[in-house]
Amino acid sequence: MKFGRFNNIAKNMVDDLLRIEDMQEYAEAKTTTVSVKMDVTSAAMLTVLSELFGQSRYAFTGEILEDFTADLFFNLPEAKRAELAAKADQITTEQLAKQGITITGVGPFGNTEGDQTWRMLNVSPPVLEAYAKDQAKERA
Repeated sequence: MKFGRFNNIAKNMVDDLLRIEDMQEYAEAKTTTVSVKMDVTSAAMLTVLSELFGQSRYAFTGEILEDFTADLFFNLPEAKRAELAAKADQITTEQLAKQGITITGVGPFGNTEGDQTWRMLNVSPPVLEAYAKDQAKERA
């Protein structure tokens, strides 16, 4: 069977689809469940707000907590950020390892094993500036 002129396009498409599938599996593996207990009036407002934005309360609350967590982190003193970033990255590494996911990277810490998300954010002023701009745009 002779392969036609679309063979490279098809191969690239398959490669892209496999990469997307891997990214989706990784994104799913990087999620965890956090339960919160709160006043019923606040929970009611979360429900109404989530409906306004077309989301489930569960998804909406997750986004709020993720954003607020980052805001709390970036408002800590620099020395405390460094300490907590290392701890959070270690916890992330341990949680991902339980699912068979290992991370190897190169960054300001050299060749490393394990997650570097918070440590990278902590040492990268351009990332902080971009984060602040994104947050301002989202709130506008």
